[in-house]
Amino acid sequence: MGLIKESSSSVKLIVIFLQITFFKELNASELVGEGHGLTREQAKQEALSDLSQSIATEVNSVHTGWKGLLDGKYSEDATQMVRVESRLPLLGLETYVLQGVDEWDATSFLRSDRAAPLYRERLIQLQQEIEQTWSQVQLTERNAEREPLLQHTLTKLEDFKRHLTVMLALGDREDLPELNIDEAEVQGLLWQAQEQPDSMEQAARLLTKEMQEYSSVYIFPLKVLKTQEITPFALAF
Repeated sequence: MGLIKESSSSVKLIVIFLQITFFKELNASELVGEGHGLTREQAKQEALSDLSQSIATEVNSVHTGWKGLLDGKYSEDATQMVRVESRLPLLGLETYVLQGVDEWDATSFLRSDRAAPLYRERLIQLQQEIEQTWSQVQLTERNAEREPLLQHTLTKLEDFKRHLTVMLALGDREDLPELNIDEAEVQGLLWQAQEQPDSMEQAARLLTKEMQEYSSVYIFPLKVLKTQEITPFALAF
């Protein structure tokens, strides 16, 4: 039986896109998560998940459908799946792993005195990055150039909110960085930029973005009639 201590400044949890956040715990100077598993890594991941979900969880509903002809007969099918997960950034984390007789036990701690300064520093950094990118958006007129800037702004806004969620859960609410950027406005401008592409490269990227997740799909690029010149649609791949 042995006791192992692990510390890290950043732990990234990769999950699917999520939509609704529920706050469970807001006033705490120390947050704790516990996990168990057949392996040391499994126990550690369970403890991280337990700690993250004790702060906030997000719910995502996924709908899939299928329609087609099978042996000359029309058929269709649909499924719905609901996932409850959390993808909060965990900074200044302490994890202790204990090897038992049949399984591993892990306990993760997030202490305010150690973690809060790290979150504050990251929030300030994100605030500066968001304001800088937003300023570039204001100076850019072409949708092909505005779209990636707006998308980057939204991504950073989501990151800012997740760090702020943990900061509030740790009980630190004084002099927090604030943003004067409306997320709904950014999303609206992004939709507008995508609805009115002003370059062939942007149009190609938008038309083929749902194909990018399939690595085995190859689309032969379009060519101008009576020539071997490939159009900008090829740039999407």
